[in-house]
Amino acid sequence: MISINTPRAADLVRNADGSLLDDDGLDTVIALSLFTDAKATVQDGIVQGDDPRGYWADAYDSEQGLNIGSKLWLLESETLTPAVLKRAETYAKEALAWMVTERAADRIECVVTRLGDDSADLTVSVYKPGTGSPYQLTWELHFALQ
Repeated sequence: MISINTPRAADLVRNADGSLLDDDGLDTVIALSLFTDAKATVQDGIVQGDDPRGYWADAYDSEQGLNIGSKLWLLESETLTPAVLKRAETYAKEALAWMVTERAADRIECVVTRLGDDSADLTVSVYKPGTGSPYQLTWELHFALQ
């Protein structure tokens, strides 16, 4: 649950059992974390003048460390190679790292598996605190053929 304290500020609130999110909430925050575009930098290969994208609300982050979303969007026009699959896993893990920091999860695992010439599965496993088995979600990612 989200508690809005003041304009432009909100906190995550734990449930009575100490958990941060139920399974329905996990679906939502995982999808938002993965499929909202994080702002890219020159280190990510963005050329001066290109649109670095990014989530509009990051402009209101007073600590300048939030950077909502993932950089999966950078892979939209990539050829599907083992290196690109590895980058997809890295981008997904980076986007979901906040869940471990905020103790919404003990750990996060992301696995990207090639399906064909232009698509791959991204499977996310979230190990919620106090549970031994993961909560899993899978998406199909599409890449450009080059």
